[in-house]
Amino acid sequence: MVGRLARWLRIAGFDVLYSNSFEDDEIIAISRRDGRIILTRDRGLEARVAPREVVLVQDDDYESQLRQVLEKFPRQNVQLFSRCPECNGDLVPVGNETLGEVRPNESGPAGDQYPHVTSPSGTPELRQIEALV
Repeated sequence: MVGRLARWLRIAGFDVLYSNSFEDDEIIAISRRDGRIILTRDRGLEARVAPREVVLVQDDDYESQLRQVLEKFPRQNVQLFSRCPECNGDLVPVGNETLGEVRPNESGPAGDQYPHVTSPSGTPELRQIEALV
């Protein structure tokens, strides 16, 4: 399974599409349509695509998996905490004033910045990310 890896890659700033409900044919079609690299532990899936389209994840441990992927892709692509680990949306800093309007009991001192998710349409979803780690 690579679900935990997907979450940590998002934390590292990678654009990661993940669902454990995708069928192999669907994964291949999405990869080719969107120009995505497939990360998998499934040797059968790996055998069905060109080597440049897939990375066979070697370990069960997510830390080793993360290390393998980060070694494979250039480090300049890593922008920590720029994506939501849950939904993959872009995180943008939002001031305490905006947060206070949405969640008045959870805002902090004036001037604080909080990460918020930007939806695919580009409009902020007014929800605070509870934990990024």
